Amino acid sequence: MPSYSLFEKFFLLCLFCVCYSAMAAEIGPKEAFQAALNFEPNYQAAVHQYQAEQKGVGIARAGLLPSINLVANIDSDRDTQSSHRNGRSTETLVKYERQYYQATLRQPLINLPAWYNYQQEIERADSASQSLQANKNQLLLDVVRAYVVSIYEDENISLSKALIKTLEAQQLSAERQLAAGVGTVTDVYSAQSKKDIAEVDLLEAINRKETSLRKLKLLSGLNFVGLKKIKRFDSALLPVLPLDELKSRASLNNPNLALKKSEFEQTEYELKKSRANFLPKLDFVALRENYNRYFNSFDDGSQTNRLGIELSFPLFSGGRDFYRERQVAELREKSKYDFQAATSDLNNELENQYFLYANAERKIKALRLALQSSEHYAFASKKSYEAGVRTLIDSLDADRQLYQARRDLAQSYLQYVLSWLQIGLLTGAVDDSQINMLDALFG
Repeated sequence: MPSYSLFEKFFLLCLFCVCYSAMAAEIGPKEAFQAALNFEPNYQAAVHQYQAEQKGVGIARAGLLPSINLVANIDSDRDTQSSHRNGRSTETLVKYERQYYQATLRQPLINLPAWYNYQQEIERADSASQSLQANKNQLLLDVVRAYVVSIYEDENISLSKALIKTLEAQQLSAERQLAAGVGTVTDVYSAQSKKDIAEVDLLEAINRKETSLRKLKLLSGLNFVGLKKIKRFDSALLPVLPLDELKSRASLNNPNLALKKSEFEQTEYELKKSRANFLPKLDFVALRENYNRYFNSFDDGSQTNRLGIELSFPLFSGGRDFYRERQVAELREKSKYDFQAATSDLNNELENQYFLYANAERKIKALRLALQSSEHYAFASKKSYEAGVRTLIDSLDADRQLYQARRDLAQSYLQYVLSWLQIGLLTGAVDDSQINMLDALFG
């Protein structure tokens, strides 16, 4: 084993801490989402709700299968009887015992309410699957949105700090020129006011970043030491289909819409089940009975075997089944209109996200050119101010325009990513490959 000096051990410890911090800072949106799947309480509740609904199919199926019941009853009694004969008293122990056993097998032959209940539970299990997928999609969107907001505010913080540093230098320059008699008080106040505004923007950006990081921790349970930066990618990297085709796919694959459709199907089966309560039920019944009596040494017993068909016909239930049918019919109409409303909301949201996506794509192209122009303009304004051709206010405005262009470009990239993701979630097109593609944009 090699021996290390105290200084070498300290150096290795520092190196380990730096490497660990770097690794911790490399948590991307994919890792955050995977952690959230195992941590976020609302999603965990949805998972267990899904698992519970799957068990309902087995419960409903049991109503169509044979049932076997066994009844046993054993009781005994002991008593003492006294008798007097020829002046002598004698006592006799009397024992009495009864045994009764009954085994019954019942198999439904015609039971429409049980059959429709089974179909309804199958639909409910499918509905639970759609609900779980909708919760998963919402969790992914919440994680990515919080991650994106954190990145944007981190970019805001960096730009605000750089702007403040530039404004401080320009304020100092304005104060020196004022002291030399070649500057104006207006230049000093202008630099001071813009620096103060930039400091307020910095504080607000820090607060928004901390809020989004707390949201990320609440969702994933992870402590984010740092965040991956979004890469400056070609906007054609995340293409989408035409709007009409997106609407067509969304109508087939959107989990929230499928959930509403499943709720309508469930009310259909509930209505059929309610109407079936007016119909007769037919069961096959097999019964075996054993009855034995014991009185002292006397043994008496009987055995009965029965096979038969049992027909039950509902005659009157106080109007319960009638009003239940009417109630379910109204609920079916409600679920039908809920489905129509969900379809309209889906198409509207899809159009909004599509136009946000298209606008962000165009803004990225325009802001790239605007950023280049702002960089040249800021550089030229600074040189012109130093040469005395332009005022300090002109130079300050050019700097603010440059930093604003950088902010707008970063925001457009992030809006582009968010809109692309939401379009994928609305159309049911997000899978592991899309998540990997999304994660590759950060680094």
